[in-house]
Amino acid sequence: MTEMEKNQFFDNPLMRTKITSANVKPKEMILGYFLGPFCAFISNAIFGAYLNRYYSDVLGWTDTAKFGIFSAVLPMVSVIFVILGNLLVGRLIDNTRTSQGKARPYMLLSAPLVTIAIALLFLTPQNGSPSTQMIWIALSYNFYYAVAYPFFYTAHSSMVALSTRNSNHRGMLATFSNASGVAAVGIGASILVPMLLQSFLFVEKDGAIDTAQSYQNWRLVMIVLCVVTFLAILLEYYFTRERVTEENMKLAIRERSFR
Repeated sequence: MTEMEKNQFFDNPLMRTKITSANVKPKEMILGYFLGPFCAFISNAIFGAYLNRYYSDVLGWTDTAKFGIFSAVLPMVSVIFVILGNLLVGRLIDNTRTSQGKARPYMLLSAPLVTIAIALLFLTPQNGSPSTQMIWIALSYNFYYAVAYPFFYTAHSSMVALSTRNSNHRGMLATFSNASGVAAVGIGASILVPMLLQSFLFVEKDGAIDTAQSYQNWRLVMIVLCVVTFLAILLEYYFTRERVTEENMKLAIRERSFR
């Protein structure tokens, strides 16, 4: 997509922010900086605490007879791609200018990317060969952590600085934004799964994990996480605004007009 096509796409009324006030208001703080990010972070909080257990208890990737040292090597190799992915998205944001900002367009792009990535994490063929499973896990893992999630998180983490020049308002937005992440980890990883979903996601039968039933249950939860995450990212996109980017773009236009 060329720069002109980007601008035309984001000039569409459907793509415009719902925040029209010159200053930060409670609606923006609550919906754009707390509720949206909170619901978007829930899935990542659950993955951070339970994805490795899903891989080991349900898919059996710690079985060295089938997978060798794959479970130890994948995280170490993937961290390189995760770092590169975050650097690339950061550079893309720095070089982007649209009527809807520089970070928010990538937040919007992340909505379908993160949704697809979550689905792929839990669609690993359970009865496939070890080679097929290892390839699927490696690709889906890196697609989520090195591609899809960096698009969302890098854009999200840029928003406070781009939202306003008012230091007091920035402080409030930073508080709401940080609280959303802490709340997501606390509720998703410490309450939702341990207290409500533990026995559903890791079904025990005769003293062992029923891998077939657990696999099916994780897929059901995956569908819910996909829907919640997609809508949550859209909520953050539509209820945030890059006032600083808008001001900088206007100043650049004025500077060129005198040449």
